[in-house]
Amino acid sequence: MQKHLVALRVVVILACSSVLSGCFLRRPQPWSPSPIHTPPQAPGEFNALWDGIDENGFPSNPYWEAQTSKYQSVLPPLPGPQYRSCVETPYLTTAGTGEEACTVQPTVIDTPDEFPNILCFTYFDSAVHGHVDWFVAQANGYVSWLNFADDWDYNFRLVPQKQAIAPDQDRGLTLNNNRVSGGDSARYMELEFASSEVADQFRTQWWQDLAKLVDPLNLPELSKYIHPTNPSQDPFAVTVGLFGLDCEHGCRSEFHPVYAMAIQLDENPNSNTWAIFVRNWGDEGFCSSLNHELYLPGDSMHLLLPWPGAKGLSAVVQQISPGSQAPTVDLLQDGQGTGEGALVTFNVPKPSDRGLVETVLRLQWKGGSAVPPRGNGGAAFAAIAPSMRSEGEQDGEQMLHTLKTKAGISRPRISSLAIPPAGAPSTQPLRLKVGRYRRQLAAQKRSLLGERIAVSVECGGPGSAKPCPVDKAKQQRDIALWKSICTGLKGNYPDDKIKTNCEKVEALQ
Repeated sequence: MQKHLVALRVVVILACSSVLSGCFLRRPQPWSPSPIHTPPQAPGEFNALWDGIDENGFPSNPYWEAQTSKYQSVLPPLPGPQYRSCVETPYLTTAGTGEEACTVQPTVIDTPDEFPNILCFTYFDSAVHGHVDWFVAQANGYVSWLNFADDWDYNFRLVPQKQAIAPDQDRGLTLNNNRVSGGDSARYMELEFASSEVADQFRTQWWQDLAKLVDPLNLPELSKYIHPTNPSQDPFAVTVGLFGLDCEHGCRSEFHPVYAMAIQLDENPNSNTWAIFVRNWGDEGFCSSLNHELYLPGDSMHLLLPWPGAKGLSAVVQQISPGSQAPTVDLLQDGQGTGEGALVTFNVPKPSDRGLVETVLRLQWKGGSAVPPRGNGGAAFAAIAPSMRSEGEQDGEQMLHTLKTKAGISRPRISSLAIPPAGAPSTQPLRLKVGRYRRQLAAQKRSLLGERIAVSVECGGPGSAKPCPVDKAKQQRDIALWKSICTGLKGNYPDDKIKTNCEKVEALQ
């Protein structure tokens, strides 16, 4: 009898060691992410606050101090003479006579070079002709396609997920953030990334097929593609990006660049599918000049794909980009042992390598339930799709559109810009061994108190040893674009500023 028990134990151990296994470690390992930022110690309507951290230590679901009872529990910018400077200079850290500081937190200002990007200096409602950035943060919400902008950025909407504590909704938004079109009153935040940085590098089937729908601006089909189980609903998503204000577009809040995005394509517990990309670098589009490198400890990015109440988990990588290491997937529990979701960890190249990891991950769950999607009024979406092509664009980008039209420049097809890396994407399903982690209550308490344990991991941030480098690749793209514009205009310049700019561009040839 004893021999049979020993043999049975050996079989169980071998089974749990197999790559086909969904078995858990006998004891969960501790999980204690360290807070990266310290909450502000003095008031300011544009102080960025948070009440929890994500699995990397980033602030989670940030919001503005204006949204608290200390102010008016409303979206900034606030009315009144004491706040008047914050409309133009939301990053202002010193108070003028009769005024209050907009924020006491350090920010990074990312503006373009006046040559060749003179179009970025035509918007006068802000003193910043570019971006004001606070920190890298994580946010949960519901995504939908917005536009393929005239600067060739990919733009998604993010409607923030409602939270259990105040402010329960509209976290991190401003009065300048737009509302969803088609009768939906929800405000949204833009998720932006340059197509030349990300979409041109897509090598897995799912992400490449997304790009093929973006090229012709097939908006109704895009809605169906990112949530095939029900296109009239916006899927839940987990995002990580640089949180700040786009002051070329009304100083509305955004995540730009997006470092990671995980879209829940299917909520079925037996086929819970996520499309994910992860990176640690990126610029802020047309009106910017910096490469915002992110220095992750161990070059690892952690994402929590929530499945509240989960008791068991197995995972299969269905697609992954060439040369990328498969992510690790573990069940994460709270301090009491209740399942929170799948802790997915990606190893990424160093920021200077400008790499990208993309994957499609299928999970199977025992117990618990998915975070449900959000209704979007799919019929209305299809009806208004043609008018949404320029939604969210403003001034500089609109002028860019006018110039490109006059010059006969069309949007580039992603496939024509792509330079394939060595190797091919993996399409063979790969089953992963799943472990288990449990949060440490002491670490959770430290996180809520905002105890500073680590220094900033963003370039240019407080405590960071490195400034954000000038994005030379973007500089070259900008000059190449202007060469095409100036050649296409054939001397028919709309004003003297464009003429002078073209003369400078032509002098470089």
